[in-house]
Amino acid sequence: MGTSVDSTRPGLRALIVESAELPGRVRVLSVAGEIDMLTSPDFEVAIDYDLGHLPATLVVDLSKVTFIDSSGLAALFGAHRRAACPVRVVATRAIARVLDLIGMRDTLLVHGDLDDALGRSGVSEDTART
Repeated sequence: MGTSVDSTRPGLRALIVESAELPGRVRVLSVAGEIDMLTSPDFEVAIDYDLGHLPATLVVDLSKVTFIDSSGLAALFGAHRRAACPVRVVATRAIARVLDLIGMRDTLLVHGDLDDALGRSGVSEDTART
């Protein structure tokens, strides 16, 4: 794994971010915890760090995120707008539903699991829309 940021602060929510580079210039940003107005700046810095490596694809794995608020969604959408590569998002059903409700799911490439996002399974991204 490349970088690891733990934004745990006494009395505050934890956000754990790990970054890895895979073959083919694919960057995977794995996030765990809660993304809210207190932790979204760390989330955005981690995204920008990975985008700075000029990946062919950026995968943002939110499968271990338990909560995301509007500041986290704004950071995610901002990454999509700034990226010079496809940004794929691995989302739980709850986060995918939020993306559906605000109309971002059609903009972002949302997947149900990391293997799907990396193209290692025969499941299309539309299958994750349940």
